[in-house]
Formats: sequence, structure tokens, C-alpha cells
Amino acid sequence: MVSRSSPSERGRLARARRVGLAKPGAIVHPSAVVMASDRVARRTSRGFAYLLLMMALAVVGIAASFAVTLGAAAERRDAERHLLFVGGEFERALVAYAATARRGPRELSELLRDPRVPGVRRHLRQIYADPLTGSTTWGLVRDREGFIIAVHSLARGTPIRRTGFAPGQESFADAEDYAGWRFGLPIAKAVVVRPGSAAASGPVVSGWPRQP
Repeated sequence: MVSRSSPSERGRLARARRVGLAKPGAIVHPSAVVMASDRVARRTSRGFAYLLLMMALAVVGIAASFAVTLGAAAERRDAERHLLFVGGEFERALVAYAATARRGPRELSELLRDPRVPGVRRHLRQIYADPLTGSTTWGLVRDREGFIIAVHSLARGTPIRRTGFAPGQESFADAEDYAGWRFGLPIAKAVVVRPGSAAASGPVVSGWPRQP
């Protein structure tokens, strides 16, 4: 006589085959099917948890990168504000120096102690560091005779600030780089010349042609 399994038993066998517990014709205890199903469920749950973790890490990474970018931009804006202040100090010193002989100094150190007059006469308290580079080395704009008529930052990149400049600094709004922010005598701001252009035919100092 051939025994026939009940529908519930056939269902258990089918589930057991799917989870790899039984071969066709085998008899499987119901508890084994339940345990195997639980193992499959746990593996599936771990897989989804891992996927969710990876997605969360990706979101955190993107947010952190965005925060770093915002922080760097804010830091550069602050450095630009300091550059405008420090540059203003250099400009006032160069104007004061040129008021006597209508020319700038040969070196920036002459602004600390004017060699043309007896005693100690200071036009600048110190050679300030460039807030963007942290260095006391500045780009120098000289006239045809080699006298300094302006300074500018040697930092790379395009300025963020485009508005809110002081009188006399209106040209800074259109500067393509920080070298366009020239602090010094008015003649240094009259003409903006880029190396390699048709007008850049004179001697070059600190990457800039000497101004006529």
C-alpha cells in the first residue's frame, strides 16, 4: 500500500527542499523546517542591514565632504578679509613713502625704516604675512626704474569676494586671481596686464611686467 502525505506535510517538504534540508521523498520534522526558515530569514536580515549600513555611510561621507567644502570656503573668505586689511596697510605705507620723492622703495624693508631721512621713520610696523599663504613673501609690482609701486598676494585661485570693496579697490571685483588685488600707488592699478598678452612685453617682476 502506498502512503500518501498530507497537504501540510507536502508543504513542509517543499519548504525543506528550498532551504536545502531534504531530498525528494525524505521525511522532515516540522521543527527542522522552522529552524531552517529562521536561518534564511536571519541571513536575509543581515544582508539588508549591511546594505542599509553602506547607504548610511555613503550619506555621512557626502555630508562630511559638503561640510568640509563649506568650511574651506568660509576660511578663505575670512583670509580674504584679512588680506584686504593687510594690503591696505602696505598701500598706506607705499603712499606715505612716495609722498616725499614720488617713487616707491627698492625693497619692502625700506618701509620699516626709511633710509632717506635721518633717525628712524617708519611707514610700516612690520612686513605682514600674507593671510592666504602664511608667508611674508609678496608679489611685487615695480615701475620701469625698479621701484616698488604695489604688492599682491602670491596665492593661487580665483577670489570669492566680488562686492563690498573700499574706494579705490573697485577693480578688485573683476580680478581673475589674487594678483589682480594690487595694493599700492594708483599707477599700479591703472593697467591690468597678464603675462603672455600683447601688452606684456616689458621686464617681468614676480610674474608681472613693470608698469610704465
